[in-house]
Amino acid sequence: MHRIRRTLLSDPGYYRSLLSIALPIALQALIGASLNLVDNVMVGGLGTEALAAVGLANTLYFVLNVALFGVTSGLSVFISQYWGRRDTAGIRRATGLAFLVSLGLSFAFFLAARIAPDFLMRLFTEDPAVVGLGADYLSAVSPAYPMMAVTMVFYSGLRSTERAGPPVVTATLGLSLNTILNYGLIYGALGMPALGVRGAAVATVVARAVECALILAYAYGSRAACAGSPRALFDLSRPFLKEAARVSLPVLLNESMWVLGTAMFPAVYARMGTDVIAAVNILQTVDRLAFVLAIGIGNAVTIMVGMQVGAGDNRRAFLHGARSLFIAPLATIPVALAQVALRPAILGFFSLTEASRADAFLLLLLGALVLPVRAYNMVNIVGILRGGGDTVFAMSMEILTLWGVAVPLAFAAGLWFRWPLLVVFLLSASDEFLKVLVGTPRFLSGKWIRAVRASGDAAGTKTATEAAPSG
Repeated sequence: MHRIRRTLLSDPGYYRSLLSIALPIALQALIGASLNLVDNVMVGGLGTEALAAVGLANTLYFVLNVALFGVTSGLSVFISQYWGRRDTAGIRRATGLAFLVSLGLSFAFFLAARIAPDFLMRLFTEDPAVVGLGADYLSAVSPAYPMMAVTMVFYSGLRSTERAGPPVVTATLGLSLNTILNYGLIYGALGMPALGVRGAAVATVVARAVECALILAYAYGSRAACAGSPRALFDLSRPFLKEAARVSLPVLLNESMWVLGTAMFPAVYARMGTDVIAAVNILQTVDRLAFVLAIGIGNAVTIMVGMQVGAGDNRRAFLHGARSLFIAPLATIPVALAQVALRPAILGFFSLTEASRADAFLLLLLGALVLPVRAYNMVNIVGILRGGGDTVFAMSMEILTLWGVAVPLAFAAGLWFRWPLLVVFLLSASDEFLKVLVGTPRFLSGKWIRAVRASGDAAGTKTATEAAPSG
């Protein structure tokens, strides 16, 4: 026990680095989640159908957001390891590649939302009122997608080079503007027209445009490592693209398959009734707030582990991972307890039917119970395995547990057996518990330490014995 305590607590520098990186990222995630909360609270004042419509319409945004996170997460693996070596040229090439891929993805989603919003809404619900409201929202909010893509790439590039503060400032300004415009455009306040659900979409587009312009101005004005000329950004040689494909494609596939799998759950809940999907939307909104600390720690660990692997200090990378796996679940327990205690106050913000209120009350409890487990997996998969370059194993574990277990069980329980909401939710979260059982031995083995290379040079991977701490 003394040895474990000494290993976990003996490096004050670790905690300083974790806090300096994780807190700004967590704050930025909180701001992003608050933006979603503001949308839902204000739209929720229009009634259950409007709340359900925006919640389902934002599933497309969620899918794109996670896909972009997959791209920028792959980017972070490269940038953090290159930053450990102070390889500015590699950082800019990685940023340029992420920019091209992210912009391509976002334009595909933009076109889908503009051309076929009704079709997209009918994938989730047959309620004509919900389909109509959701399609109107989707069509109006779609121009925000490409701007969100550019913003996320440069946010990731700045954070991975230890500039986590400026993204927080620009995100805060974006949230403030979005809140003011929401209030004005949804309800016709402040001299603005009352556009209802469509007003929330217009507010999001304007806020995203301002946020994108601000972060680009900062990155290039401060000559950040990720902000290069077009020639520097798109100097994508064959060796670099080959290495990028080896490391980043599994991350993108991982996130794409993960988001498609999680998008299956709203399809199940929506067919259990409009009241249920409205309750699920409330849980998802609150969960984004509750999970921000885990997001901050997980992304900070990606950078911290990646920098150590890039610098060749594998032992320190392992110790950073071990400490983070211990801290993350503990840090989220107070958040989970607060979520349980504040359920009546949370639900007071929404205009709900009694059935929807009862469902949301239950789901907020269940979501809190699973939160520490999800935090552990966030740190292990996104922070440690990806930061160390072990993206193929992380991908395989997530896809197999989600698509092989959680999705089939949720569909069977919700649509075939018609089991209660309690059972359906727990089965939909079953993959989280399986990932703990599979992912922990992988971390302890040390086989996840795999340094990336920019031009085809051999990248060494130390054995578990070399990587793991001794004594």
